[in-house]
Amino acid sequence: MFKNTSLLLACLATVVVPTLSKAVPAPSTIAPTGSTPAQFNVPNNIQVNPTIMGKIDKPPSVSCNDLTVGMTKYPHTPGDFPQQEGSTAVLSNATRTSCTYKIQVPKGFLGENVYLWGNLKKPSPLVTVQPVGWNNPLPIPQELGVVQGFNFVVKETIIH
Repeated sequence: MFKNTSLLLACLATVVVPTLSKAVPAPSTIAPTGSTPAQFNVPNNIQVNPTIMGKIDKPPSVSCNDLTVGMTKYPHTPGDFPQQEGSTAVLSNATRTSCTYKIQVPKGFLGENVYLWGNLKKPSPLVTVQPVGWNNPLPIPQELGVVQGFNFVVKETIIH
């Protein structure tokens, strides 16, 4: 039985391998057809503004609904600015101990320095929202579609 199986496999290999090698040409044997490459044109009515995304690490006692993250042109005092379209983040629950945020950067902010801030909707002297590993002001690129990420951490002051 073993000899018959080996012989059958050897016969199949002799027939199948040349057929497969002819079916798919090697990259070096593919010649260009002489046509120009396809052009990708973006419609004029579609614009993708830069997006700032990040994560907020927090204790379980603080809800994502209690937090706000915002952006304004630099210089400004955190939280002290008129609401500008697209300058306040949308927050989402990620886990029990973190949230994610996303800010669509308005066109008027392209090429500007901005100030990002995190805060509680109802401020508390015992809880702070601080940036992690970055400093303000932040430059916003001129290009559309760029994504930048910046994280915050919520810290609670424990009184004994």
